[in-house]
Amino acid sequence: QIPQVVKHAKRLFDARQKSPIDPNQRGFVYATLAYTNSKSLYKVFRDWYKVEELSEERNRLLTALCRFSDPVLLEQTLPFVLTEVRLQDQFYAYGALLHSLDNQKKAWTFMKSNWATIQSQFGETSHMLSRIVGFLEDLEAKNASKDISVFFTKHPVLSAKRTIRQVLETISLNEKFKVRNKKK
Repeated sequence: QIPQVVKHAKRLFDARQKSPIDPNQRGFVYATLAYTNSKSLYKVFRDWYKVEELSEERNRLLTALCRFSDPVLLEQTLPFVLTEVRLQDQFYAYGALLHSLDNQKKAWTFMKSNWATIQSQFGETSHMLSRIVGFLEDLEAKNASKDISVFFTKHPVLSAKRTIRQVLETISLNEKFKVRNKKK
């Protein structure tokens, strides 16, 4: 059974020709529909993204594309972000991917595999690179803290030293919180 919120989002989306979706609700509608993992809807969002001129709308669509968790669609999204998304918009994509519990493990693996490209695109001292690193604080994977620490020891990012420490601290606190509350 489809939850009511998804039904509502689908109604708004399906009626968009007669009654345009309020711009303040579009991001919610797109992201909610992304959780359905509809391949046809993914294609619609991706096609719209490629022709959309308004930056805000493009970012809503990009964020939604990063919420699709179907493995086949995610395998299309990751290289799309790296090669076809404007540099200043990649930030939104990495945030959406790493915030998604369904997508974050594959996204982090992809980012590690393509780190040289990501780092060269943004530049060693880019504040955007530091902000992308900051999204790693949401990683739920076992041993995430160790993985991140080892990775950035081998691939230092001077502009993100402080951010990396903060990410590791946040992950540690989250892990302690889970352990403490699991016992209750």
